[in-house]
Amino acid sequence: MEQNIQKLNETNKYNEMEEYLNIDDEYWINTDNWSTEKLKLSEKLKIKQIHFPIAMKSLIKLELKYSIVYCCKNGYIEYADIMNRISPLLSKVQSYIEKMQQGITTIRQIDEGKFQLYLLNIEKISNILAKAYVGKIRVIKELINNFFDDREEIEKDIWNCKNIQGARIPATSTKGYNINFNQYPAFYKECMKRYFRTIITKKSMAQCINIHIALVGFFNCFYEMNYTDGFLKDLQRNDIEKYLFHLMKKYKDKNATYINRFVAYPRIFLEYIQIAQYKEAPAKEISLLIFQDDMPKREKNEDTIRKVKFVPEQILKQIDDNIMELDKPEVLPIYVLLRETGWRGIDILNLRYNNCLEAIWNSTEEKYNYYLCGEITKTGIPQLKIPIRDTVAQMLERMYK
Repeated sequence: MEQNIQKLNETNKYNEMEEYLNIDDEYWINTDNWSTEKLKLSEKLKIKQIHFPIAMKSLIKLELKYSIVYCCKNGYIEYADIMNRISPLLSKVQSYIEKMQQGITTIRQIDEGKFQLYLLNIEKISNILAKAYVGKIRVIKELINNFFDDREEIEKDIWNCKNIQGARIPATSTKGYNINFNQYPAFYKECMKRYFRTIITKKSMAQCINIHIALVGFFNCFYEMNYTDGFLKDLQRNDIEKYLFHLMKKYKDKNATYINRFVAYPRIFLEYIQIAQYKEAPAKEISLLIFQDDMPKREKNEDTIRKVKFVPEQILKQIDDNIMELDKPEVLPIYVLLRETGWRGIDILNLRYNNCLEAIWNSTEEKYNYYLCGEITKTGIPQLKIPIRDTVAQMLERMYK
């Protein structure tokens, strides 16, 4: 009985995958040669086509298609590097299954150790490249395993924050909506889940992602210095000094504002888990471990530069009169939207072609009214819709096409 229920659940999950891939006129489900332009990431990708082997088993192909489309459309952080080598990876996976694991029916059954040995001994590729391919397979397996996991979202190893009630999801995001706790050492994974449960509904999605990146970097630095599980509990000032030195060396090409997060966020994290009496927390007072002076000063504008709060009316008139003479015509749509909405520049630049325009039927006038949809970062409004003129909407539609 239990086995039948499990099989039924798996069938339902694969049906969900197929339903997801039916978007965009069933292009993803029915086509095995994809154009990356349809993924809306073509400007960031070196590749233009993705080819799925014809002989690949249907469920494995379905899992791979789902993982690619899902990650591209949701800004899944770890997937950026995978995409630029996805076609050769698909080919290696297919040849490995044919020669080494013909009986498997799902990507989750691929043995990573055997796959790496196959790449080294049969495909004769370098150890570095073999490890890279195995790492990419691991990310895909994690995502698929997470998809089949029916536990509450905050119990999973990868959180899709769209599924967490109360999470502050913006209308657009450049950093994605996923937090992958597999990036932390296994010893601290549950500790990090517990900590993020306290902040996921209090802080913006962008800030949560920044905190996640900083804390992953914090743990990575210590493990790179050969610290082992449980090191937090015994932290001393000397250990922090080593971390700061390692940090400055590792990010020597970054500015002070960037490096600041790798000190400030870990400090806040350590202070919290100590006050909350986590069993992993340092025994020593955090103020005696990380000093205020340890945090690099955030870079500021020079005192002689004053930020302009608004553009004077006479300047706007000059721009309006000479708009067609701009040296860079590609900035024209940005200016039009700035004038149309009154939004800040950063909010206009955060707009995305595929979700910034919405048409709503006006039954009184018997026509569609167009609305611009975006996030107002300064006031924290995640999804604001404002009406725009038809001509501006048509401009956006032309740009999208």
